[in-house]
Amino acid sequence: MKTTQRTLTVLSLALGVLLAWALISRTPWAGTVDVLTAGEAYTHPIEPLRDVTGALLVAIPAVLLTRSGWSWFARVILGREDARRVRVQRTPHSTRSSSR
Repeated sequence: MKTTQRTLTVLSLALGVLLAWALISRTPWAGTVDVLTAGEAYTHPIEPLRDVTGALLVAIPAVLLTRSGWSWFARVILGREDARRVRVQRTPHSTRSSSR
């Protein structure tokens, strides 16, 4: 069931991207962009990697901050409790020998 939900989530997100792309392509701005010359503004091959690294350095802490913020909101404001693990205890072994 989880695989189906994940697949449907990915497909719905992909559909959203395609719809947004279709809407953007109808704007007057879209005609001014030449996709074949994308990236020619970089003077050194390492510059795109630097930009992606910078974006990741911003995105990862933002996601972690959002997750911790939602956890706090759910616990304090909504009153939900954190999931707690139940400790599993082993049954004590008999030290006596059963065969006498």
